[in-house]
Amino acid sequence: MTRGALIAAFQQYPDLDRMTDPQLDEFLEGSFLAKWQRDELKAAAKKVDYYIDAVFYHRYDQARAACREAHVYVLKNGIFMPREMKEKFDRISDLAWKALVEHQINHSDKPMPRLEEARDALNKEGEPLMNSLEEAIQSGLRDGHID
Repeated sequence: MTRGALIAAFQQYPDLDRMTDPQLDEFLEGSFLAKWQRDELKAAAKKVDYYIDAVFYHRYDQARAACREAHVYVLKNGIFMPREMKEKFDRISDLAWKALVEHQINHSDKPMPRLEEARDALNKEGEPLMNSLEEAIQSGLRDGHID
């Protein structure tokens, strides 16, 4: 999954409701769905809705695990980072977590209008922070020290 793929405003899904049984079987064989989920999807009146929900929670769990892993890494190793660098990592972690929670609320509660504040903050601040960190790390590796 690419950076930001889960919280992107536009998501695209196959039209499972229009597939023939053989087409659906072939599609499901290559999917991440467990057998019981495939069986439930086949029995669902709105297969696309079932699939969208399953995809959401699958991607959400992956993104949540990645956020947690990154946060724990910075907690364990932050003592070895310059203060400014650790603060940038902490800010990115906070932005990503808030966007993830907001996206989960949008999916489960379906508020109207959709919540966008955390996603917009991540889109606006996240990439410049990442670029700044990448530049500092690359520069530090070249120079033999990271400031």
